[in-house]
Amino acid sequence: MDGHLRPRRCKKLKVKASEIELTILGLPGALCVVKATPASLIREVKEEIRTQTGIEVDDQRLFAKDSAELSKDNAALSTVDLILDQPELPKAEVNLCNVLKASLLLLRRPPKQAEILAELSSVRGGEAVLKVFRDHGQDAAEDRIVVLESVRRNAQCLQHAAPHFLEDRQVVLTAAKQSGMILKLVSDELRKDREVVLAAVKQNCQAICLAAPELQEDREVMLMAVQKDRYNGEIFRNASPKLRGDREVVLAAVSAMGLNLQFADSALQSDLSIASAAVRQNPAALRLVDRSIRGHTKVLDAAGWNPPMPVIEGPIATKGAARWVAVLAVEPASQRTELYNRLIW
Repeated sequence: MDGHLRPRRCKKLKVKASEIELTILGLPGALCVVKATPASLIREVKEEIRTQTGIEVDDQRLFAKDSAELSKDNAALSTVDLILDQPELPKAEVNLCNVLKASLLLLRRPPKQAEILAELSSVRGGEAVLKVFRDHGQDAAEDRIVVLESVRRNAQCLQHAAPHFLEDRQVVLTAAKQSGMILKLVSDELRKDREVVLAAVKQNCQAICLAAPELQEDREVMLMAVQKDRYNGEIFRNASPKLRGDREVVLAAVSAMGLNLQFADSALQSDLSIASAAVRQNPAALRLVDRSIRGHTKVLDAAGWNPPMPVIEGPIATKGAARWVAVLAVEPASQRTELYNRLIW
């Protein structure tokens, strides 16, 4: 041991403190001291730095001692993982600490980068963001900070960024959260990246079609996709037999789109919970339910079929949510088709 106590990390400011004293360091040394509270926003810290140093807010980049950038201007200091300047305090004294001291490194943005970011922050809407990005040409296309901010607001900016950004995981992940179909542009390696694919599918379920084949077979990815596919059932229909036989996947698929029941493994078409979920979403799915449970009270109730009067008179008359399959069985053949269609369709 060298006799020096390690700085204490204050993760999300679990220490109770009324004030935080931030020493702002530049490359030459200390620039200023900012006094704040745990509730202070990063932007408020930057505004105080501007007051004391004249450095514009948009020109500032703040970093903690572990090189993590404080990039979210609307985040409170209480959410930031600061590394404190104080040595380790005895456990008994932790909650008595009223003033925490920490240092942040301030780097000034290149003038052109600051100019583009300021212009981006002044516009609204994806088309306006794309126009600003394209208007600045190579200055924007080659600047990673500008590219990240641009694709966060309009993923189409990635099409106009330098080609190497199509292999940049953070850039692609940011773009995928904004537009899942951006996967069609990116490297094969990133189409195999599970986190990237999940983000893309969460934004647009059709993005699963652009993922690497092994991820199209991934259970979690498929669950995410079928939960969001409420249009034509193409995703579930094209899933592997293994996934179409997975009870949880099938339940998610029919809950989103009842007619997906027709693509489920035949054994699951007679599952009472799955059948009920399917007809609850779309009563027309009743025709797809296995005949062995089609007249089950739970299924009929889920489909909303609950006639106020018996369908026929007699000992097997249907009352409330009755088993209409039994009714059909005793109907004359000439009337059975008409009654069947009236109940099903």
